[in-house]
This record gives sequence, structure tokens and C-alpha cells, in this order.
Amino acid sequence: MLKKISVMKKIIWILVIGGLSLAACKNDPLDITPDGRITLADVFRDEKHTEAFVNTIYTSVPEYLWSYYYYSLMAGASDEARESFVGNGIGDFCEQWNIGNVTPTFNPMADLFSTGRNTNRYAGFWTGIRNANIFLDEIEGVNFFSAEKTSRLKGEVRILRAFYYLELIKQFGPMPIFSSSLAPDFDYSPLTRPTFQECVDFIVSDCDAAIANTDLRLRLNAENERGRVTKAVAYAV
Repeated sequence: MLKKISVMKKIIWILVIGGLSLAACKNDPLDITPDGRITLADVFRDEKHTEAFVNTIYTSVPEYLWSYYYYSLMAGASDEARESFVGNGIGDFCEQWNIGNVTPTFNPMADLFSTGRNTNRYAGFWTGIRNANIFLDEIEGVNFFSAEKTSRLKGEVRILRAFYYLELIKQFGPMPIFSSSLAPDFDYSPLTRPTFQECVDFIVSDCDAAIANTDLRLRLNAENERGRVTKAVAYAV
């Protein structure tokens, strides 16, 4: 009798587990329970999230000078100066540059250090441009900022986009110009390089728009705004 009860229990458990497994198979794996993650649309429905997105665009500004291995200045990779560390250590980026160890897959200025912000310049600058374009597209539908603040943020982001393009073309030559965000299925294969002048014109147009923006200041005095771009940065670019 006990043996039969034990067998019946096993059968019941098998049926229960099997039923649960079948039910799980019917569920869409992408149909998940909310876990705190938000969509891009959610970001631009909230004031704090929108401002945080602008701060994300700033994170593509790299940390210069200190993180080049080994604390070298870029002048050492040019005719301006000679890096004193060359010959005294292995792997100095100036030495690698000067002896011609530069390939399509190895850039001494990007690959010989792994600390700091935006060490992969190419990917980092494109990320900044992509986020800038998303913001400029989405900010048009935002109504929780004052007109003055919306205008100022747009000016900041256009300066950042211009700066990222400037850094890209200085190091990699003319780059495709994107003034709006791209769909996830965008086909990149037909893209060709524009002229260097076309890139310069696009950069200048962003800077001119920022300089003409009456809501963007020439300089900042508030401590909590330290590090934000201003008209002065647009002039510099």
C-alpha cells in the first residue's frame, strides 16, 4: 500500500512539473515582469531622467594626457618633441607610434592604456554622437522644461556633437555625417566618406547655432555647473 502511494506521489509530481514546463514554453521570453528597467520613451517622459541622459552624452569626453602610457604627451609622437621615456621602457605609446607599430586594429594611443574615461576614442566619440542625436530628436516632444532650459540643453548637446566630430576627423579623417538618430536596422553598407570640408561645415554649423543661442552663456559661475560646455567651447571648436 505504501509503495503504491509513493508511486502515485511521483506521478503527481511529474505531471505538475510537466504542466509548469509547458506553461513556461508558451510564454514570450521577452515578455518579462517589470524589474525597474525603463525604455527610451520613458526617459524622455521624466525631467530627471532626461537631464541624466544629457549627462550621459558628456561621458564621451575623454580624459586626456594623464592616461597615455606612460604619462607621455602626444608631442612625443610628432616632430615637436622627443619623449624621454623612449628607450627606457617597453610599450611607451610614443615609441610604438614612432617605430610604425600602427595598424588598422592597433592604435597605440587607444590600446596601450585601459584606465580613464573613453579610452576607445573611435567607439566613444560615435557613442557620444549617437546619444546627442537621440536627445536632439526626442527633446522636441518634452514639455516639462522651460523654453529657456530646453534651448540651453540643445545648445550644449550641439556643441558636444561638434566636438566629437572634430576629434574623429582629426584622427580618422572625414566621417559620415548624421544629424538625427538611426533605426536599429539601419544599413551602413552603402555609406561613403564625405569630403573633409563637408565635415568641417557640419561642425561649424553646430557651433554657429550654439553661439547664436541666447539661452547659452559664454561662461559659467555656479560651482554645480562646473564642466558644462558653453559658448566659449563653441568658439574654441
